[in-house]
Amino acid sequence: MNKDEELLQEYPTPRASFAAFILSLVLVVIIGSVLQFYAFLPGLYVTEWLLILGPPLVLLWRRKVSIKKSLGLQQFNVNPVLLGVVGGLGIYFVLLGLSYVMVGLLGPYPEVDIIEEAFPTTWLSFIPWILALGFSAGVCEEVLFRGFIQKGLHNYWGPLKAVVVTALLFGVFHLDPWRIPSAVLLGLFAGYLVVRTGSLYSAIVLHITSNTFGQVLAFTDKLPKNSVQWQIALAVALVLVIIVLVTAEKTKKYIH
Repeated sequence: MNKDEELLQEYPTPRASFAAFILSLVLVVIIGSVLQFYAFLPGLYVTEWLLILGPPLVLLWRRKVSIKKSLGLQQFNVNPVLLGVVGGLGIYFVLLGLSYVMVGLLGPYPEVDIIEEAFPTTWLSFIPWILALGFSAGVCEEVLFRGFIQKGLHNYWGPLKAVVVTALLFGVFHLDPWRIPSAVLLGLFAGYLVVRTGSLYSAIVLHITSNTFGQVLAFTDKLPKNSVQWQIALAVALVLVIIVLVTAEKTKKYIH
């Protein structure tokens, strides 16, 4: 084993994983929240690409570790991407249903004037919106959590504990009691796919697809509106999730 391979095997460490989590969380709370308050969409872009994506990349760069290899981005394969797409479409309605359960437990979700005022009203204004909440969130958050944090915990703690702890941290990172359970569930699903496929692309595409699908449905006012529509949506969603889980179990050859 050469020096580069040894570094790749040993880094990130659990200590580095928690350091990246804490650093990103502090930056988001102190800087990101202020930027988004004054200019939501531009502030969100800065938050995702600098405050969330920045810390893990800087830590890897400082240790002179191959970023692509360490994060599981060195090989692009169609199978993980397809699993991410189908999984994202399926998991969305499960997450939405869980968020409604939390509304029942905690009460109505607090209105956020900043977000409501920034919500697009035309397809043209919807493009930067979806690039921020869909693409940017999917890439940057998955690099931090499944690419860096989970990889660091996996190196020393094994896959199961790494997936669960990373998903819990992902939930806490949202700082939103209504969304924490949904974020944890999404984190568990994304983490599982990364372990099974050995590719971060599966988690990135899963996250992007789920976020984008939800925003498109909200923008076009196509969310389920009655019990029949909900039953159909959840039934289809569960079928898609099961298909992904079964397929992923047969895709272990991608583990590395």
